[in-house]
Amino acid sequence: MSSQTPAFGALCSRLASLVARNAWDEVDLACDERLAIDSRDPEALFLKAGAAYGRGDLGTARTFADAAFAEAPDAREIAEFLAVICSLGGDIVSASYMAKLLNVLPANQALAEALPPDLPSFSQVFLNIGERPLYESGCKYFIAGQWNVAERLFRQHLAFEADHRDSWLALGTCLGLQGEWLPAIDALRSGRQILPYDPHIASALAMMLFRHGRFVEAEACHAAAIALAPQDAAIAALALAHRLADPHSRAADMAPAFATWADRFGGTGTRSRPLAEDKARHVVLCVVAGMGATSQAAPLADMLAKLDPRRYKMIGVGRGPLMDQANAPFQAPFDGWIDLNGMDPITLRRSMLGQRADIILDFAGFGCVETTLALSQPLAPVQLAFPTQPFDIGTGYTGRLVDADSPADDGVLPRIALSGGTAYAALPSDDLPLASEGGEQVRFGIDADITELHPRIIERWAAILRTVQNSTLLVFDRDISVPTNSARLLELFGDHALVGLIEIVSEADRASFMSQIDILLQPLPPASLDTTLSALWAGVPAIVPAGPFACKRTTAAFLRHAGLGDECVAADLEAYVALAVAWATDAPRRETFRAGIRDRLRQAPPFDTDRRAQDLGEALGRCWAQALEHQPADPA
Repeated sequence: MSSQTPAFGALCSRLASLVARNAWDEVDLACDERLAIDSRDPEALFLKAGAAYGRGDLGTARTFADAAFAEAPDAREIAEFLAVICSLGGDIVSASYMAKLLNVLPANQALAEALPPDLPSFSQVFLNIGERPLYESGCKYFIAGQWNVAERLFRQHLAFEADHRDSWLALGTCLGLQGEWLPAIDALRSGRQILPYDPHIASALAMMLFRHGRFVEAEACHAAAIALAPQDAAIAALALAHRLADPHSRAADMAPAFATWADRFGGTGTRSRPLAEDKARHVVLCVVAGMGATSQAAPLADMLAKLDPRRYKMIGVGRGPLMDQANAPFQAPFDGWIDLNGMDPITLRRSMLGQRADIILDFAGFGCVETTLALSQPLAPVQLAFPTQPFDIGTGYTGRLVDADSPADDGVLPRIALSGGTAYAALPSDDLPLASEGGEQVRFGIDADITELHPRIIERWAAILRTVQNSTLLVFDRDISVPTNSARLLELFGDHALVGLIEIVSEADRASFMSQIDILLQPLPPASLDTTLSALWAGVPAIVPAGPFACKRTTAAFLRHAGLGDECVAADLEAYVALAVAWATDAPRRETFRAGIRDRLRQAPPFDTDRRAQDLGEALGRCWAQALEHQPADPA
């Protein structure tokens, strides 16, 4: 449609007063009525673009303005609007092109009066144009934790640069952090349509599918990502980590998969440095990357600080400077620090070798791909893996620190049992509430996100609810109240006709939720130790499945070391149901448990950091002695 036809501008003239008052809802309503008759009406599209700008949505404004210009390419005001919007969005090429048109296109007064009142001129914005301003603003809001604002900005940027990979990844991450797994999946699928050969988008999509409990689809996307980037160790590692958390995985399948990963990306080597038999002080490297913000950091650091400083010089390996807030818990125990940020595996390996460590303790495990690759080769006479390194990786490790009763399904490395276990936790505050006394109704509780809700464990929860009369299941609202997630929850429980027994509970914190339930049911694989400890501290027995293989039995092992194995740990899912039913049908036992559990935990060995430091020191001494015994003979 030509902007010079007599009728062109009539709608803009009619709505100019609404535009002047920023009455965007009324403008939208009038334009929608026009578009219902003619979906390509350029005036209606132009006015909707102005309304979107008025609401601060540059992406939608660009979309409508492009559509309007396609229908009326000789409308100067639409070109001017696009020049301004493209400048604000950082699209210099499009902004310059539209600006050139302004010199040849005729003006239309009616359209000029329909421009938003606060729209700057092209000359004002072009002088200050920046590269990807919407994306950069989104990143700032993302860092500040304002993910909903960041999400909107990333979406808007994609309207200007649809093939910007980092915006697609950031958008998916923002949605995921808000528990919006299905929208995240949809967004990343759109990204894959535009960038079908980008392995990082395929990997991110796999992550979101996994988080929504769609394990088969996630595995297919992981396979696609690996095919696109066969030499990317991190992409392959994420696929392995997700397989490890899949409730259907078996140790017999996982161990070879980890060995294959190590063969492909790791390295080999021999320990050639001779050992000093009379060495008085050992250099110990502790890999704690990514652990500073976890609940394990403080008790782990406390324990490491209690190792004899005359015998051990402690050096940490983590992300960022030691003085960063994220690493604050580790400032006490370490005499030195290696910041792995920005290091490739070869540089990191050289940096670690430069410390001439005698002993390396890998607390971070497979959660840190960079150190896993570095440690797949021998870097010290003694290199010890914790359960966070779930299976044997390369030739670097000399042994595995394990819980005393953990199954030997994690490889062939020598196993060094720690009497206090391998998990670290601090006692919660005494100020946190105890659970209220139960009534006639038994209140089961679950504290799990949508990823952990899968048919295998739902079937057991349904069996418990059917067996225990007058019972209900309270669900702590992590991300369940998100409409797509609550629909998934209802779908899973609807298969068992138990929707009426489910109640989603929104509380400010976990402790408040635990104070409302009688029994906590943990998912499979078991959720974090934090969740279990929070329930126990509230006086609530926690029913914990032992876990499918050693690296998933940390919570169960911790409970056994605390003297709670028989009361809380189920060897299999049949025992899980029986244990939950037994607690539910014995109210006096629950009351006795509630009254005495805090004193029991205070005296439990896992919380005795002095004893645990002594235990670890003795284990390190044994490992050093074995290394001396088995070191290669001196060629001379």
